[in-house]
Amino acid sequence: MVVFASRTWRNFTAKVVGVKSIPFDPLEKQRAAVLEHAAKAEALYKQLLRLSNLTDEIRSAQLEITRQSREVIAPPAKDEEASTLCSTADSGAGYTQAICLFADQLSRCEQSLQALRPQLQVAVAEAQKLVQRNADLQQKLKDRDRAYADLDHYNHKIEDLKTDASKRSKKDVKGEERLARNVAKHRMAEVHFIQLDEQVRVEMSQLLEGTEADFAKIIAQYSRYLGVSAFAGMQGITTFTDQVPSMVRQQVERDEDPFPFHNQNSGASIIEQSMLGLAS
Repeated sequence: MVVFASRTWRNFTAKVVGVKSIPFDPLEKQRAAVLEHAAKAEALYKQLLRLSNLTDEIRSAQLEITRQSREVIAPPAKDEEASTLCSTADSGAGYTQAICLFADQLSRCEQSLQALRPQLQVAVAEAQKLVQRNADLQQKLKDRDRAYADLDHYNHKIEDLKTDASKRSKKDVKGEERLARNVAKHRMAEVHFIQLDEQVRVEMSQLLEGTEADFAKIIAQYSRYLGVSAFAGMQGITTFTDQVPSMVRQQVERDEDPFPFHNQNSGASIIEQSMLGLAS
């Protein structure tokens, strides 16, 4: 049996740490937590992106409804005529006025949605950054795994060289040179693995410890969008809930009333109104 007394082997056994394979990944729990974090970030991003797309669909639908409403008043490609009818309609043209008011207010709502879109996109972009941050970290973890695989390869390689050398009764110069080359490769693999391992440990810690802060920043952007959107929507509430329905209802009542003058004295009976007419 050869005694490993060469300087190459002594240096290797004295300085190289981690010759044995690691039985399990010490970052196993952190990696599971990172995967859970990534899933939550991806889910939030998808919902915000879905909301952005739905907002675009709503805006497009509102544009179409506005166009169709105005076409009821004037034929297509005659917006100026529709505007003229809206501005000149007398008090008896209740339906026209109601449609005009509705179309104008809906157009303002569409413009508000368009103006608010950049704020919603900020929330979407922040969520996307967090998703990408998770993806980058997963890639670094894969690089770390490959680096460990290389290190483990040289661990086994050197163990095999040690076993082969122990079976020889004479000094093997070529064997020692081969060992020296593999020791050097092992050292490079070890340095590379340690660098990646330290890097991912720091980034994983920062990601997991900052979970609430990262999600809160996204929610803050979406919250700002909701606040501005709600304020803009309030400006048209009375138009949609009161003014337009009232104008249509009043015109319907006028159309259905066989005695138009009845509305002038709604508190009196038809006979009383007739007597008042004769007395006058």
